[in-house]
Order: sequence, then structure tokens, then C-alpha cells
Amino acid sequence: MEQHPDLCIKLLEESHLWNNLNEEKKSISDSELQILVERAIELLENKTSILPNNAISLLDKFRPILLRPNHQKFVEGAHIVIPGAPIRPITLDKVGNKTVMKDLLQAQYTVEAGIVFCNIIFASDFIFQESQIPLKIGIVDADFPMTDSPLFVSGKSKGSISFDSDGTVCINGKFYNTESKEDLWTRNQGISMEADMNVVPRTLRFFINGRQITRYVTNIPARIRFFGSMMIEGEWFNINSLYILEHPQGQLRSGDVEIRANDDHFDYSSGM
Repeated sequence: MEQHPDLCIKLLEESHLWNNLNEEKKSISDSELQILVERAIELLENKTSILPNNAISLLDKFRPILLRPNHQKFVEGAHIVIPGAPIRPITLDKVGNKTVMKDLLQAQYTVEAGIVFCNIIFASDFIFQESQIPLKIGIVDADFPMTDSPLFVSGKSKGSISFDSDGTVCINGKFYNTESKEDLWTRNQGISMEADMNVVPRTLRFFINGRQITRYVTNIPARIRFFGSMMIEGEWFNINSLYILEHPQGQLRSGDVEIRANDDHFDYSSGM
């Protein structure tokens, strides 16, 4: 792999080698073989960090939010904010009968408004048929009043936008479906989000293995958190890349469909 970097990149793009090595590592008892497998995984992960021209990697700065399968609880210490727009003061102490956890609004790291690209690969520790409950990626308003309510569901609740593995884009309980099977995705595929905070209105685009889907979301919040969500124990995801771009990869094309997030989607005074 060190002598043939181009082949290494090709294997990443056209095979499940990275995921297969991680699966095999769990069952290897020979210590020398395990060292070789871990070295191969490290080399593969290093190759995934190759950046487009003039891009700045953020992987060493912070981590995306991880939502657990059990009612999508936030994992402690995994909160990020993109970008560094002024923090909207959260004056609500409660939403319904749930206390707002204001301490979770503190950012690990912030950057100035730009174009942020995040690529995620989902995987599983088990082999099973596809679940009826879809996987999700998306964004959450960085300034929404977070509580420990089990009723919060990304995409269905206010302040969040999701792209589900069944091809659905969800905003505030509204489902924007597609008849195209091209927009279905699953584990071991590169699923990406690009948040363009420079354009007016601010725009979110989704990609499957590098292919931009036709639907895109506008009027997203000035400060966002990326998220990935699994519904079954044993599922996990790897952040393949996370960087700031000088120019967007996503382009407005003939036939693309705009989905606008209304302003009241980010007003929490009447509840979530």
C-alpha cells in the first residue's frame, strides 16, 4: 500500500476493503497478523484524508455528533458546531416538561462561515437483512434547546434536517420522497453532505458515492451540527472526511429540486 498509493485509493473507491479488514480484525488471534491488519487499516484511513485543492481538513479539530440507537441520545463529549456564527441566546428553560440542557450548546471548535463537506460511511458488527428503520445523516441547528426527551427524532423534530437511507429528505416532520431508486443508500457507501454557508440562502446538498442527488435544502441555520444516526445496536459509522472547501462541489443543475426550510422550523418557543 505504501508503494502503490494509487492502487490503495482505487481499492477504497471500488471495494469494501476498509470495512472487511475491520471485521476480520475482531476474529484474529495471531498477534503478528493483527499488527499487519491494523497497519493496513491505518494506511487506508490515511489515504481517505486526501483533500481537494485548497481544502482544509477539520478531522483533527472536532467530531460530529453521534446519536445512539436508543432514542438517539447524544454521546457525551461529541458535540461540534459549524460554522462560527454568533450564538443565538437560548432563553427557554423548558420545552414541554423537559429541562433545556444549555451546557450542551458549548462548542468544541468553530470556524468562520464557509463551505463544509462531510463524508460518512456506515457499517455494522452483524450481518442481517436491511432494517425497516432507515439510517440517517443530516444537520441539527446548533442553537436549538436540547433536552433529554426520547421524542426527539432528527428530521421529524424542529431544528433538524435529515437524508434517510430510504431516499427520503425529512424536514420538521415533512417527508420529501423520490421515486428514483438511485437515491437509496446503505452501509459501506460514502454518503456526503455539503453545507454552503456563503451562498444566499444557505444551502445543504447530499451525495451518494460522490453523485449529487437532485433535491437540496435551502435556508438552513447559520450554525449547524452534522450528525449520523443508527437505529440498531451494533451499527456504527466512520467519518471518512470533513473539510472546508474554497469552492462548492455541489452545483445547481437543470432539474434540481429546491426544498426550503421555513423560518418557523427554527422557532422553539411553541415546542419541538
